[in-house]
Formats: sequence, C-alpha cells, structure tokens
Amino acid sequence: MLYLKEWRTEKRVSQEELARLTGIPQGALSLIERGRRDMTLRSLERIAEALGVEITVLFRTPLQDLRLDRQEREMIARAIVEGEILKNSIKNELASDLRKLISRKLLASKAPGTRLIRGQRWDVKRRYSDIKKKYGLELIQDILGRTDKVLAQLP
Repeated sequence: MLYLKEWRTEKRVSQEELARLTGIPQGALSLIERGRRDMTLRSLERIAEALGVEITVLFRTPLQDLRLDRQEREMIARAIVEGEILKNSIKNELASDLRKLISRKLLASKAPGTRLIRGQRWDVKRRYSDIKKKYGLELIQDILGRTDKVLAQLP
C-alpha cells in the first residue's frame, strides 16, 4: 500500500506543490492518494525525489513508529474531548482521526427505538482498521482509554 498522503503531509507539501515539483497533475495525485489510480515507476521516482525520501519509504506509514510518552498521550486525549487543535501536525492528525472514529461510532450506536444502520457499522469497522494500521493498536487503545477517563472527569 502506498502512503503518499501521509508522507506528503508529514513533509508539509500540498498536492498543488507536489504537482508543481513532479509535473504530475494535481488531480492525478489526488486519485493516487486515494488508491484509485496506478502510477508508473518514473512517477513514483519523481514523487519520492520531490519529498526527499527513498521510494521504499513511501510504502511505510511515517506514523507507525510514533512514540508518545504518557503526558503526550493524555494531551491528545484532552484534545479529542475538547476539540483542540494541536501544534504538532502528526499529533493533531492522530487526535482528528480518533475524534472522527468516536463520532462515527456514536452515530452507528443503536439508540433506543431506532434501527442500527449496517453501513454505519461497516464504516466504523473500516475506519478503526485503517487507524490501527496507521498508528498501531497499542497506541490507539491507550489514547482511547485515556479519552474515556477525560470524559468521566467532565462535570
């Protein structure tokens, strides 16, 4: 799997800028990032060169090796609950991804007197699977547990 978007955002390069640097149209880059378009080896070389990474690096997520201490994990949990925007782009992306997951899970939960929509349940499973691959299971379980504790402390 190609992690172009993750590396592009990690390097703080917009799609438009990457398109300018590589000569690949921005629309094509968007399709590549979403896995809806194949690319040639030459295109892959140009992208890797523009981002300053080896080609093989593009097939690993930059976030799988993310190491956060206890204080950083608690800060992310508070940001999830309070809707804060964190200064660090990787931590902010993690908080945003988990916030979206929690939101989707709440939408998909069965409220009394309503019918659970199967598509919403599938969406939650897909998002959770994507987040596990992106950050690692231990990290997201720990932050979600800390998020529950932050919520329990609210008045």
